[in-house]
Amino acid sequence: MLKVGFDIHGVIDTNPRYFASIINRYRAKGHEVHIITGSPLIEMANKLYGWGILYDGYFSIAEWCLEHSKTSTVRSDGQVFDSDEIWNNAKAMYCMREGIDIHVDDSIIYQPTFKNISTRFFLYDDNKPGIRIEMKQVIASANDNCEHFPCTKGCPQYILYRDKVKNVIFKSKLYELWEDSITDTSIVDDLVESIFEEMG
Repeated sequence: MLKVGFDIHGVIDTNPRYFASIINRYRAKGHEVHIITGSPLIEMANKLYGWGILYDGYFSIAEWCLEHSKTSTVRSDGQVFDSDEIWNNAKAMYCMREGIDIHVDDSIIYQPTFKNISTRFFLYDDNKPGIRIEMKQVIASANDNCEHFPCTKGCPQYILYRDKVKNVIFKSKLYELWEDSITDTSIVDDLVESIFEEMG
C-alpha cells in the first residue's frame, strides 16, 4: 500500500475530474490518499465532495498553525498567516509523520523542505498533466552526475543512461500507480524517447 498526498490549489482544482479519476483508482487499489493543503477543511469539504474526491486524511497548514504555532495570526478576512519557516515546513512535517510516500504539489517553495525526508515530492505542472512530468523527475533522479546532464544523444553514456532510466521507472513506486494506464512497456519506451528528445 502507498500513501499519496495531493495539494488542492494549483493541483486538484486545475482538473477536478482528472484527479477524481486517479484518486478513486488509487483508493480502489488499496492506497491511501491524503489531501495536504493550506486551507481549512471547512472551506474545502463541500468542493471536494462536489468533485467526487474521497480521501483518507486531510491536513491543513492553516489549522495546524492555529493549533500549534505561537506566531500564527488571523487577518480580518479570516486568512491565517505564519512565518515562512513554519508555514513552508508544515507539509513536509505532516508527510514525515504520516509516512506519505509521494506528495504532488504545484508550489516549488515546498520542494526544499522534502529534501531530507523519505517522501518523494512531485512538482505538478497543469500544462503537462499526467505521467510525463512525473517521468521527467524520475529521469532526473536517475542522473549519474554525467557532465553532459541532462544526457543527450551526443553523450557516450546516452544509451546506458536511457536504459537505466527505464529500469528506474519500472522499479519506482509511481509505476505501481501507473499500471492501470500503462499495460505495455513499449509505452514507457516511447515516453522516455520523446522526453529525452525534449531534454536535448
